[in-house]
Amino acid sequence: RLLDGAFAGAEEVARSMLLDESDRGAYALAARFGLTASGVVAHLAGAVPREDDLARMAAGDYRFEVAALDLAAHEFALNALDREARGTMRMRDHHYFSREAFGQIFARNGEPIAYAYVWPDGRVGPLACVSPAYLVQVFGYVLVTLRRQYGASWCSVLVPSANLRLTRAALRASLRIQQSFVFAADSPGGAVANYLGFQKLLF
Repeated sequence: RLLDGAFAGAEEVARSMLLDESDRGAYALAARFGLTASGVVAHLAGAVPREDDLARMAAGDYRFEVAALDLAAHEFALNALDREARGTMRMRDHHYFSREAFGQIFARNGEPIAYAYVWPDGRVGPLACVSPAYLVQVFGYVLVTLRRQYGASWCSVLVPSANLRLTRAALRASLRIQQSFVFAADSPGGAVANYLGFQKLLF
């Protein structure tokens, strides 16, 4: 009953889950509720990169305006970014994220292009943006924020396999793959090429 309730149909809601690659029961559960495997998500973790590595990540062709996240002021932008990156809105989750983590909104020429959270224990995400082209720069900036906001020396993030440029940049900065999961979703936005997650349950 609990699972039936969690997966019950509702408008404007996209469902997804991360599956352990060897868990056949999880695959069966996903199939039962119409979720299709659509890629791999890697858990990357390691020491927060050195300042010069972060500078290389954050440098690039784009310049951003960055502000602390305000749910009331940025609700429309958050909903738009989530629909683009995840196929659904998740304001209830944002209320939890904003209580427990530090959030930022990124804009170009006044138009919001990304949001990101950092956590006291070193987790990064969720991070959603309008284009994968911005991800490496935004991620570099977010790691600087993680260090300055919480004094973190360790970081972790969940990276979909579609984000090859970000994965390569993170590996060059000495983050390492700790584990991988299969991403399954019922939404066309299931490839999550514009998204980074922070933990397995809420992703």
